[in-house]
Amino acid sequence: KDFVIYYLYIKARLVAEFFIFTLPNFRRINKFKRFKNSKKGKKAFVFANGPSLGKLDPYKIKKYQKMGYDVFAGNSYINYSFGEIVLPDFYIFSDNIHFGKKCSPIAAKKYKKDVDKILELEIPVFIPHRYCRGIDWPNSYVFNDSFDVFSNNVVDMTKRKGYVSLTLYKVISAACYMGYEKIYICGFDNDYFK
Repeated sequence: KDFVIYYLYIKARLVAEFFIFTLPNFRRINKFKRFKNSKKGKKAFVFANGPSLGKLDPYKIKKYQKMGYDVFAGNSYINYSFGEIVLPDFYIFSDNIHFGKKCSPIAAKKYKKDVDKILELEIPVFIPHRYCRGIDWPNSYVFNDSFDVFSNNVVDMTKRKGYVSLTLYKVISAACYMGYEKIYICGFDNDYFK
């Protein structure tokens, strides 16, 4: 009985999200399909902000980038010292704080700095369909951010996802969707809650 109630709750929530977020942004989400397998045969780095990133030499990574490796990042990576040396080729914002929601004025100023820098550098940025209303950033692409616990989708960013909502999981998903041959990750230490 509990399972059936939970299942029906999830499906009802997904129907509501479809009408509130997915359908109004259908064309923008469909535009994301241009990335599917667009990087076949290439290699990429996916960076988070965790302390393990400090074990890498950013200047060595920059050399790899010049050799054709792409760099993905998200959240506040761009305003850390590593991010100032190794500029990402693709970026994801997916936390409500980067869209000015549910945060103090001090935090809003900090997170606005992340957004402003990405927009100034004209880095392609991926944003969730739930926060794109009223946002018309140049070089921005909208993805489907609906979560379906019963889905096994972990790659197709145009469909609802089957994994918990952590920004850097979405960054990995984007890199997989784009078809990179190899994806190297670093900085996923999950230490932010300490």
